[in-house]
Amino acid sequence: MNIVKILSSSWYGAESSVLKIYRALIRSKLDYGSAIYGSASKSTLRPLDTIHNQGLRLSVGAFRTSPILSPYILCNEPSLELRRERLALNLFFKIKSDDSHPSHYNVVNPKYGTLFSFRPSFTPTFGFRIGKILRSINTVDFPVLNKSDKFPPWKDTSLSFIDVFEKWHKSTTHILVYQSMFCDCIIKPLH
Repeated sequence: MNIVKILSSSWYGAESSVLKIYRALIRSKLDYGSAIYGSASKSTLRPLDTIHNQGLRLSVGAFRTSPILSPYILCNEPSLELRRERLALNLFFKIKSDDSHPSHYNVVNPKYGTLFSFRPSFTPTFGFRIGKILRSINTVDFPVLNKSDKFPPWKDTSLSFIDVFEKWHKSTTHILVYQSMFCDCIIKPLH
């Protein structure tokens, strides 16, 4: 945060490099592992929100007393809570699309539903938290295509093509011959 403090100034604006530095150095660390620590209590997560708010204010040169929604809008940044939910959803659908993932069964079919319904003080598992997020945005869980183990088509090395330069060796061919052949290849398709 000290780097952002030193570089921050009121004349930079939201599109400055200070905001990019904040996103790269600080927000990336706040996001790391958010799917795991996202189940912590709000009082435990509040110090992280303070760091996020301070970083955004410094990035746009806002006063400390300015409402936090202003830097969010200027920087086009969501709150950390929304970022944690989005990153958790990304992880959920990544796990759901890969049947061989070690956590696949436990995340897709969460256990101990009655325990969490009778004891709301217990921290719910990742699968239950995802269900709560999906219900909060009025989205029903939908099927996801499974990860394919097929070889990607862009890595196929058995491509066949016509190489007009193949028979001309660079050491024995004049550069004008190459230029003329290149121009012939480009101009012919245009006609």
